[in-house]
Amino acid sequence: ERLGETLGASSADKAETVQQLRLRLAVRLGDDAHIAKWLRDSGREALRKPCLKDTWILTAAAARGHSLIVERLLKARASPDPPEDAIGNFPLLASCRSMACINALLEHSADPERSRISDGRTPMQQAVFAGHEECNRAFSAHERLKETKVQLAEKANQGLSRSEERRV
Repeated sequence: ERLGETLGASSADKAETVQQLRLRLAVRLGDDAHIAKWLRDSGREALRKPCLKDTWILTAAAARGHSLIVERLLKARASPDPPEDAIGNFPLLASCRSMACINALLEHSADPERSRISDGRTPMQQAVFAGHEECNRAFSAHERLKETKVQLAEKANQGLSRSEERRV
């Protein structure tokens, strides 16, 4: 269908369409080697826009549970929180069936409290809705860890304030 649309297109447009189809297939199949080559060739610049027509490559890889590709894209500096795609997905929301993808995204500072614009669903709510208890536990553990870090930072700041008061 897409190939038929491009028959009247320029050579550059045809090459772009072929690259899009190859990239989409690589993500679908979990072909990490093809993604690595794509990143080496020209893909790093494409990480800043939806490079699978209307979908971010990181969202597509996370939705399929391809944690190696997700890790590779994040290491290549793909944003862990790109804008929603055409159907309202973003990487952390789309990954709610793969613990490895969730962990990689959280380690790279994806926002677990971000919600979908259309229905307000967060990744944690999506995990509960889909019955993925292990994913739900991971989000809960991440939230507890974040709260603990905040508490420790507050205690450290209080300790610094006290030591400064003693000096004065």
